[in-house]
Amino acid sequence: MSSNRPDGQHDLIIVGGGIGGIISLKYAKDAGLDAILLEKGDAVGGLWRDLPAWQDLQIRKEDWTLGDLPIAGEDQASVLANIREWVKRFELASSIRLDTRVNSARPADGGWMVSADGYAGHSRFLVAATGGHNRPVVPKIERALPTLTEYHSSALRDPSELTGKDVVVVGGGAPRRMISSICASNGGRSASLGSIARSSGCSPRCAGSTTRRTCVHSRECRCSAPPSRR
Repeated sequence: MSSNRPDGQHDLIIVGGGIGGIISLKYAKDAGLDAILLEKGDAVGGLWRDLPAWQDLQIRKEDWTLGDLPIAGEDQASVLANIREWVKRFELASSIRLDTRVNSARPADGGWMVSADGYAGHSRFLVAATGGHNRPVVPKIERALPTLTEYHSSALRDPSELTGKDVVVVGGGAPRRMISSICASNGGRSASLGSIARSSGCSPRCAGSTTRRTCVHSRECRCSAPPSRR
C-alpha cells in the first residue's frame, strides 16, 4: 500500500459501489494499491439495491466467487447480501466514501482529476463502475395503440401484473427467460409469449401484454415498431 501521500492522492479511484466497484477495490488492495471507492448512495450494492426481487444473475454464480466467499445464491437479495459481506470480510470499508456523488473526472497531470461532493482527488488510474449498461433504453416511436401500457423490464416490481395477459418480448437477452417464467407462475396457461429479436440467436429482453394493453421494454430493446397486435 502506498503511504505518505497528501489527502486526495491515490493510485486508483473507483467510481461506483456496486458489484463491479467492490470487486475492483478488493483486487486493487490485494495488489498493494492505494485505492478509494466513491459511492453516491448511502450504502454499497449499486443496481442490486434497486432491482426487483425476481431479478437474478445472468451468468453462473460460481463466476462471482470473490476470494473465499462465493455468491450464496443467484437471486437479487442474495447478491446484495454478498456485496455487503465482501466489504466486511475483506475489510474494505475504510477505503469507501458513501454519499459522495462524482461530478466530473478528467485527465490531468498523467492521471485523473476527480471532483465529487465534498471530495477532490487525483489518481494514476480510474475505474468507472457506474453500471451505465443497465440504463433502460425505451425507443421513441409513435405508439399505434394508445391504450397499451408499456414499461422497461427493470420496472416490473410486481410479477402479478402479468397475470392473465398475453406477453410479447422485444429485444435479446436473459430477462426473456425470466419474464417467461414469471408469466408461467402468474396465470401460466392464459399467458402467451411472443418475441422479436434484433439478431438471430438472441433471446428477447422486452415483455409486454397485448391482451390487457401492457408492454415492458428491456435493457437492450431497440425496437422500431409497436408490439404485435393480437
